[in-house]
Amino acid sequence: MTNDLQYTFMATAIKILTKHKFNDVITSLLKAQEDYYGKNYQKTISNSLLAINDTMRYICVSKKWIVSLNSSTRLINIICNSKLIPGYLQTQYTSLSNILKIDLTSLRKNGELKPSSDIPEYFAAFALQSTITNIIFLMNAFEDSNKYYAESVTHSV
Repeated sequence: MTNDLQYTFMATAIKILTKHKFNDVITSLLKAQEDYYGKNYQKTISNSLLAINDTMRYICVSKKWIVSLNSSTRLINIICNSKLIPGYLQTQYTSLSNILKIDLTSLRKNGELKPSSDIPEYFAAFALQSTITNIIFLMNAFEDSNKYYAESVTHSV
């Protein structure tokens, strides 16, 4: 993805996150991007994972599906089981969710995190770009589900 396109997607993600006051997600996302440009790829991946996990957690808390912290796998299951993602898209989202399950232990070398020089730039770029697009996807689904809920309440009154 070109830098111009990445900035456009980042701006879109920040706009929608700001609208819902998901400020911690914005902070993690901006840190991930800063780490990427500083060539600190392990922190890029770490902050990307934190941003997507926080997005899922905020959505689940906002929907009152959870009240406490949960693992990313649990959050993905809650989001899928709660039909935030329409049933006909579940298979596609489950495939995308595997991207979110990056195992940080694979980034370890002798118990220590691998230095960023051992992590390919393209892998960090992929993690960051996937995070940005998945956040936009999830937030659009969140907004759409809120709109659908509001319409169904209006029609039932």
